[in-house]
Amino acid sequence: MDRTVKLIAIAMALTALMWGGWSSMGYTADWISPVPEEANLQSDWVATINNELSTNEDLRWIFTNDPRAPQSKIIRYLNRAAAAMKAGNSDLAKSYVDRAFELIEQGVDLGYYSESDKVAVEQMIKKHLPQALV
Repeated sequence: MDRTVKLIAIAMALTALMWGGWSSMGYTADWISPVPEEANLQSDWVATINNELSTNEDLRWIFTNDPRAPQSKIIRYLNRAAAAMKAGNSDLAKSYVDRAFELIEQGVDLGYYSESDKVAVEQMIKKHLPQALV
């Protein structure tokens, strides 16, 4: 009986592999995958900010201690701001930028990073924001 069960299990596994029973697509949490919709960034300035947050040696480790995944949320807010700008709604775009800055401020209030870290991130973001959103 043991041998029969093993053969059935092997046959089922092979069948599932041949017809795609297991998805090869991985699903990750926000904190594992910083920006899941990276291919859908609405503007070059959002892509530049995302790149700088990920690669700049002075900025990339700031959010390490923050379990809220603020980097991905910041990029999402800025991406929504870019989409609102494209749609001609500058007030909505400004509100998304304000939300991104509020998220950074909350991290300081919660003790995840320092005031100087917050200033560095905000300065970098403001440097790349379109003039209408500063």
